[in-house]
Amino acid sequence: MVKRSSVIAAATLVTLALASGNLVGDSRAGPSAKRVETFKGSCEVVGRVMFTPPLGIEEQETRAVANGTAACDGTLLVRGRTRELDDSRVGYHVVAHGAQSCASAPGGRGRGYLQFKRRKLRFRFYEERIGTSSEVRLEGRVSGSFAGTATATGDPAKILQSCMGEGLSRAGFEIRGETAPKISG
Repeated sequence: MVKRSSVIAAATLVTLALASGNLVGDSRAGPSAKRVETFKGSCEVVGRVMFTPPLGIEEQETRAVANGTAACDGTLLVRGRTRELDDSRVGYHVVAHGAQSCASAPGGRGRGYLQFKRRKLRFRFYEERIGTSSEVRLEGRVSGSFAGTATATGDPAKILQSCMGEGLSRAGFEIRGETAPKISG
């Protein structure tokens, strides 16, 4: 015969396990949690960004797609395994939207990822730009962040000429930054 107190204790444990996501799928636990990548360190990204429509003198809603390659130093944690990175090549991809002109981008937002070989660390992207320099913040899908400074690359005279004429449809960029203290996605 099973004691009533044992049944209540077992029911309580099952309820707690269900609530915490340990027995069924949950966005914070279970199988998806095993795919979370965490990076702690610094990166220098070099890439190109395309603007649709092209940036001009007037601020307008713009879609920006950026792709690049980063050289990263630090520690990558994937599925409980730690890997040290020393000038490791990492892919960078962002799709962002917001009101922009050649002079500014007050509050660009989007989503993207850093690609460590076959692993993607996903993040939300935020940018505040004045002229050719901006503050970039990547917030991990799970937690943490990366903060950096982005600058336009290329011939400043050609960039200005494009901005004053038909518009700037693409530009090179560099981002230098580091995690604060780490980023997980």
